[in-house]
Parts: sequence; C-alpha cells; structure tokens
Amino acid sequence: RLYGGRAVSARILDRQQHYAEALPSYQKALRLYRQASDRDGEGNALNNIGMVCKGAGRYPEALQNYHDALKIKRDLGDRKGEAQCLNNIGNVYAATGRYAEALENFQDSLKIKRDLRDRKGEAQTLNNIGNVYTDTGKYTEALQHLLDSLKIRRDLGDRAGEAEDLNNIGIVYEHTGHYAEALQNCQDGLKVYRDLGDRKGEAASFINIGLVYEDTGRYPQALQNYHDALKIKGDLGDRQGEAHALGNIGNLYGDTGRYAEALQNHQDSLKIARDLGDRLGEAQSLNSIGIVYWATGRYGEALRNYQDALKIKRDLGDRKEEAGALGNIGVVYFATGRYAEALQNHQDSLKICRELGDRQGEAMALGNIGNVFAETGRYAEALQNFEGSLKIARDLGDRKGEASILNNVGSVCDRAGRYEEALQNIQDSLQIKRDLGDRQGEASALGNIGIIFGKTGNHDEALRQLEKGLD
Repeated sequence: RLYGGRAVSARILDRQQHYAEALPSYQKALRLYRQASDRDGEGNALNNIGMVCKGAGRYPEALQNYHDALKIKRDLGDRKGEAQCLNNIGNVYAATGRYAEALENFQDSLKIKRDLRDRKGEAQTLNNIGNVYTDTGKYTEALQHLLDSLKIRRDLGDRAGEAEDLNNIGIVYEHTGHYAEALQNCQDGLKVYRDLGDRKGEAASFINIGLVYEDTGRYPQALQNYHDALKIKGDLGDRQGEAHALGNIGNLYGDTGRYAEALQNHQDSLKIARDLGDRLGEAQSLNSIGIVYWATGRYGEALRNYQDALKIKRDLGDRKEEAGALGNIGVVYFATGRYAEALQNHQDSLKICRELGDRQGEAMALGNIGNVFAETGRYAEALQNFEGSLKIARDLGDRKGEASILNNVGSVCDRAGRYEEALQNIQDSLQIKRDLGDRQGEASALGNIGIIFGKTGNHDEALRQLEKGLD
C-alpha cells in the first residue's frame, strides 16, 4: 500500500500564503515593540512571525518564535495569551507528527481556557485535540472531542465553528468507512458555509465531499466537487488552496488510470508550491508525482521523486510524512524485486509510526512488511504481520483497512495451499466491501474467490463468481 496516494481531506486552516511579503512587516513590528519595551506587542509579533513560519513549512523557526511568545505571555500573567501560544505550539507539533507533544500543549491550553470560561477557545482546542486523534487513528476519542466542540459552538451560535466541526466529523466517518454519515456531515457543513457566504469553507467542504465520492467509486461526482473547489480557490486568489485542489484532482485521475492528466495536475500543484515557498506542499506534490510514475512502471523516476520528498520532510522535521516517504520508497523496491531494501524501509517507517503513536501508519507499515514476506515465501512471518495490522484496523474501527488486510491474509493462505482459510478471509473481506458500498473492491474480491474455487476444482462456482465480478 502506498502512502499519500489518495485525496487529502481539507480542514479549515489559518495559513498565510504570502510568506515573503508578510514576514518583513512582522519583523519590523517586532523591532519597534522591542525598542518601545512593549512586551505585549513583542509577544504578539513573535506569534505572528511563528504563524508565517509555520505556513511556509519552517517549523523549527515557528516553534522558536511561539516559545519566545509563550515566555513573554507567562511573564506578563496573560493567561489568555498563554493559552493561545500553547495552542499554536500544539499545531506545529501536530503538523510534524509529534502527536504526544501536540496533545500535551493542547490539553494545557484547554485547561486554561476552561479556567477562564473561554467557551469559544475551549471549543477550538477540543477541535484541535479531535484532529490529533483522527491523525493517529484514535477515532472514538476523535469523534467524542469533535462532538463536544460542536455542542459548544451550537450553544454559542458560532456557525463557522459548527461548519468546521461538521467537516472534521465527516473526515472521521470517512476514515472509518462510514460513508453515508461522512457525506451527511460534510454536506451539512457545506450548507452552513454557504449560508455564511464563507467561500473558503465552502471549498473545503467540496474537497471532503469529493473524497467520500472517490472512496465509494463515484468518480464523476468526486471530480465535480474537486473542480468546484478549484474554481473557488482561483476566484479567491488562494494559490495554496488551488494547489491542494489540483493535487486531489491529480489523485483521482491516477486512481482511474488517467495518468497523463494526473501527472499534469500534480506538476501544476508542484509549481505553485515552489512559487509560494511552500516546502510541505512541494514534498506532497513530489510524493504524488512519484505515485503516478510508480503506477506506470517508471520506477527510477518514482524513486527519485520519493527521495526528494523524503529529504524535504526530514529538513522540515515532519516525522509522520517521513514515515510515509520511507514506506513509498519501500514499495518501489518491492516492485523491482529489491526485497531486502524494501523490508528495511518499511521497518524504518514502522519504527517512526510506533514512536509517534500513529496506529494507522503502523498498520500500513505492518501490511507492507507482510507483503514483502509473502512475496519471498516467508508465509508465517507474513501472516504474523498481517494479523498485527488487522488487529489495529479492528481496534480503530477502520473497516476499509480491515477488508484490505483480510484480502492479503487470504492471498497468503492461497499461496500456501490453505484454500479453505483463503476463501473464508476473502469472503469476509467481500462482505465488508459490500457493507461499505465499495463496488470496485467487491469486484476484485469476487474475482479472487473465483480463482480459489478454480484451484479446488469447482469450476462451475469459479465461473459464477468471476461473472459476478464482471457484472
């Protein structure tokens, strides 16, 4: 399984686009506040500089500025400002995959906001905590925090916050394969954004709705939503958002085998990221371009793009994305028969995911390690890794992941001549895919079932299953 080879969900993020223009203004303000011995203004300027650095992917500088601002706010006894700094620090840690540190800062911020009875700030921090739990695959905790945030925002009449929560709740449901609920929440969020005339939020909702349609194989609807988002981003002059939408369109074209169009969209997205100095966006585009090259068998070019992405991710200190890049490099080595190198990269990816507490990433890495063992005939080790991955998927309520792993377990049993076990696992996978409305996955499972029946000599049943898959 590849990392990042799918559309990216859209959260409403306060990201500065015009980094080069903004930074000198804030730095000048910082000098003036320091000359005037205005500590409060100095702290605010440091916060603004941190925001620009974070938006530009300059995470170490962002952290330094936020920590300097935090010290000033604490010296002044400004608890509200302290809570905001803690929240900002948490956002940087979350962006770089340092989830334990992100949670610690968000929870400290939450405590202060509750002490101050700042319900609006409490809701925003609950939302941030929920997003960290989503990113680490802890979906029950994510949903609870997001629902708590939603309740507060509805009590306050904060409709923009309500729309943000609805979209993020939709993302949780999408990750866990609850597509009807995902679609409903994202559509409800879209309606609120339209009522408010919030076009940026409207575009984010279109991205999330498109993602649900893509996951369920409804590609024309997905493409329409992505194009709707792209148009809004263009109208707003939001070049970073435009790059994001182009990436989603490119991913969809890649998923449907339209590789030339996929490559063009990803290259357009890459150009914008480079124009903006958005190194994180650059790395994501390089990764997506690598996926297209991998899918078309151009493994050398895929590897170069993945390695370029890996270097940027390491420069940024983004460990979660580093783990993903290592996994993708491992997939290229696997495809070219370089199994020892594939195994090493997947194990390095696994180590990072475990250090970060990224259980979803851990499940993917275990699955990829299982694939290497299966391909090299080490079936017991393959099954051990698949079973570890399967347990995590079930713990997380990730039904889509569960179906994929069951299919892999069935494939190993098939190779080992254990046809009854193979059939049972693939039939279990088929049932989940039907429950999820994954028609493409259903067809693939039916084909695999047909092949197993053929191997056991039941040719009539094999033919029936294969015909169902073709339908």
